[in-house]
Amino acid sequence: MIRALSRRTITAYPGEVRDLLDAWLRMDVQPREAIQRFKTEFAGLLGVKYAIPTPNGRSALHAIVNSLGLEPGSEVIIPAYEDKSVPDTVIAAGFRPVFADIDPETQNIDPKEVKRLINRHTSAVIIAHIFGNPAPVQEIRAILEPRGIKMIEDCAHAVGTSIQGRPAGSMGDAAFFSFHLTKPFMTFGGGMAVVRDADIASSVEQMVSHGKPDTWGLARRMASAGLLKAVTSKAVFPFVGYPLALIQEHLGQGLTRAYDNTLRPFTRTGGGPFNAIQAVIGLGMLQYLPRMLEQRRRLAALLDKLLAPGVPRLQHREGSSIYFYLVFARETAKIRRYLLRRGLDTGIHVMRNLPLMFNDPSPAPNTAWAWEHTIQVPLHEYLDEGDIRWMAGLLNAAAVRFKY
Repeated sequence: MIRALSRRTITAYPGEVRDLLDAWLRMDVQPREAIQRFKTEFAGLLGVKYAIPTPNGRSALHAIVNSLGLEPGSEVIIPAYEDKSVPDTVIAAGFRPVFADIDPETQNIDPKEVKRLINRHTSAVIIAHIFGNPAPVQEIRAILEPRGIKMIEDCAHAVGTSIQGRPAGSMGDAAFFSFHLTKPFMTFGGGMAVVRDADIASSVEQMVSHGKPDTWGLARRMASAGLLKAVTSKAVFPFVGYPLALIQEHLGQGLTRAYDNTLRPFTRTGGGPFNAIQAVIGLGMLQYLPRMLEQRRRLAALLDKLLAPGVPRLQHREGSSIYFYLVFARETAKIRRYLLRRGLDTGIHVMRNLPLMFNDPSPAPNTAWAWEHTIQVPLHEYLDEGDIRWMAGLLNAAAVRFKY
């Protein structure tokens, strides 16, 4: 029997197909009620007053930075190890991104770097709970509050993450979430903006609620999600996704490149507002979230236990939602090929080295190291103990062969 595991898959809660069919059939019946319920329940999850569904995570961030009263043209500090959409959105909103290096132990933004970079032009700092690992919110807030600088939480990886018992997204002046197809908490696109102030909430809502729902785009994303879920499932991946991954690796492109060139254009969200069908799925995801987080944390703890001491890995702080499981190595490309030939799909260059991408001369050595030496291994709620033990054996064998 061929054994192969995809490093990512599509999350769906039990009963999701039934809910989707029912929502499509009744899409014109009380749509505002479903959206309002989702807003209320998501806000309740975080313990905040204002949660505004958005077309995607980018639009949530764009609306936030344009509603916080930041000085036009001012600087916004962001982690140097982040998704490119964050600085792109900051620039599009008329602000200047400044890249802060990360803490190598957590891969989150380093408070010392934030303090070093603050000047009279700084109006906001974006902190990301990268890979679900809680960022040092209290330390950074202590730096920012006396200076009147806004703190925005990037929670694209962090639905369910907590910091000393408080949910990620509840501790800054604002926060944004992404519910894209590949996120564990997904609503076939969409996002959420969370703010403290009623006037800011009203401004954000006005920015993201115009236009008509993109029903065709939603159907396209649903079809893409169904195909991706099938191809990356444990039953199908060994016979479809895995051979494709081997071919792409031989061509020097990787499976992600194949996705970018085929399905990714069909998963993009347009400018249409968050709709009732997405809200129905969001409500189902909220019910499923505790079980999903428990399984991810349990599997991560087991993998931590089974990996040899010679396999360095990202330490998951208390409250992490385990968005990704990451190990560190010197020869990431060689190890990836070694593991793939044995059935284990992994990813390298997991996040973006933004100073490198933007030709920014600012020193960010920890970011450069993380970009070069991090490997993402499969860790999602559809795996079981047998999968984890098999994966640990392969990773331990690679440690002996390549000396991580």
